[in-house]
Amino acid sequence: MGISRRVIAVQRFDKEGEPFEVYPNVRIIACRGEKVPGPEGCLSVPDCRGTVSRYRDIDISYTSLPELKDCTETVCGFTAVIFQHECDHLDGVLYTDYLD
Repeated sequence: MGISRRVIAVQRFDKEGEPFEVYPNVRIIACRGEKVPGPEGCLSVPDCRGTVSRYRDIDISYTSLPELKDCTETVCGFTAVIFQHECDHLDGVLYTDYLD
């Protein structure tokens, strides 16, 4: 229908209770430090894993629910890796595109 939406659901391992949260209009707006290699897999590519280098500290922007306000947030550690992986999906990139 020509309507494009950027929405991801992420399990927040960096928050108490490790909740799943939804992020409409999500974008990575900054990356800090060096990329660090780590194991990665995806349900889109079953039975395959590889090592991908990702930033461990990123800033994201998104529309908060239910307030519908623009927000920015710093995300660190493994949760930052998840955000990068999921945002890549929105841009048509799979982790396998980063493998040698």
